[in-house]
Amino acid sequence: MCLPCKNYLRLRSLAAELVAISVLVAGSSVATGEMVPDFALQDVNSISATYGQLVSPRDYLQQVSAWYFGQAGGGTCRTDVGYLDQMQRDLDANDPEADIRILGVNRAGYESGSSAVTAGRDIPWLQDVDGNHDGFSDVWTSWDVQYRDLVILNGENEKLETFSLVVYDLRNPDSYDALRKKLIAAATVPEPAGVTLLAAGAAGLFICRRRNRDR
Repeated sequence: MCLPCKNYLRLRSLAAELVAISVLVAGSSVATGEMVPDFALQDVNSISATYGQLVSPRDYLQQVSAWYFGQAGGGTCRTDVGYLDQMQRDLDANDPEADIRILGVNRAGYESGSSAVTAGRDIPWLQDVDGNHDGFSDVWTSWDVQYRDLVILNGENEKLETFSLVVYDLRNPDSYDALRKKLIAAATVPEPAGVTLLAAGAAGLFICRRRNRDR
């Protein structure tokens, strides 16, 4: 990697750490409808398209994204990631126009289990850090999440809701379908009424002009 690129990545990582620390000082709760705090974490999934890169929520502006918070090293987390990877493939194959992205954020201190959790799965797996050395995972704290929470964001990086996989285990087909429907609904933006009326008005004007020409 070229030196300017390395410097850029270092600066971006430092900026994300400063943002996380400032959020911790100011308060961590993120209300529904608020933009989530930014960060930049490295994708450690070796078969992910963004492997080795710093990934930020701001990379996914103008599209719906879902962020799973897990702890690599346990069978439960591996199962969750498996179903989320399956859902990503399902969405890509059957609803590509929705352009939904699913990502995972591994709690700091659970780095050793990442290879097992991501084996055969290609969704990004981001490694959280404890940059301020307070014993807590920085993004987990700034986003105010719990283990197995999945936070759904709209195209403005605003929190739509938190879907708990503790409550709605994806091994249950009803829970899987419920999450899929929520993601599709979040990505489906109704056409503004004004646009429809404008289109109808334009069509009427065209017809009117055509009739005038025919006279």
